Amino acid sequence: MGMTEWFAVLNFMLFVVCFLRGRLTLAIVFLALVPFVRQNLLLVSLILAGVLVVTTRRWSLAATYTVVLRLPLYHNLYYAGEARFLVGNRGWTGGVDAASGPQGHPFALASLLWQKIPLYLGYHPEESLLSLSTAVTFAPPWSALAVWLVAATPGWRRWLFAATAGAAIIPSTVLGSLYYPRFVYVNLSLILLTALAFGHDRLPPWPGLLSTGFSRESR
Repeated sequence: MGMTEWFAVLNFMLFVVCFLRGRLTLAIVFLALVPFVRQNLLLVSLILAGVLVVTTRRWSLAATYTVVLRLPLYHNLYYAGEARFLVGNRGWTGGVDAASGPQGHPFALASLLWQKIPLYLGYHPEESLLSLSTAVTFAPPWSALAVWLVAATPGWRRWLFAATAGAAIIPSTVLGSLYYPRFVYVNLSLILLTALAFGHDRLPPWPGLLSTGFSRESR
């Protein structure tokens, strides 16, 4: 349908492959391209870029990442003549009642997140049978695996997976909902790929779902 989510996931896959093979400059470039394709993934990209730079102690990667990450700025300067990084669309936030005050926003966000749970179980009350048949093939098992990863992974990786999940799910919950299950597909893909990239050699055992031929030694 002309959606760009598939390209965002492809860039993230290339980031994971390059990272596991030790090609860190290419990895950081692909990671920086993810929010250029889908800006709702900016927080995920920033978190993982910071972890990559700190854990590898390759501080020059931060400069490479910053240059590529600013592609939307270069684009808008060239084509629109204005220094703007983020797109103008604010999605759901435009419908927040200003009179409710900022204290009402966390409760509205919590309510939205609660309403989105069925989407990650493969169900949307307003979607066609075709969309639901697509979602049910991956959403329930991937969601269960994502929850298990956060709960069962020890140490700092648990918090990384949880932060990645929150950074992926919350922006799409607030800013987008059309064309189900594209956001569910992207968010779950990024969570599981993050586990593969940063925890493939530390994950607790589970029927080989996240086994990989890569090893730190081979890098």
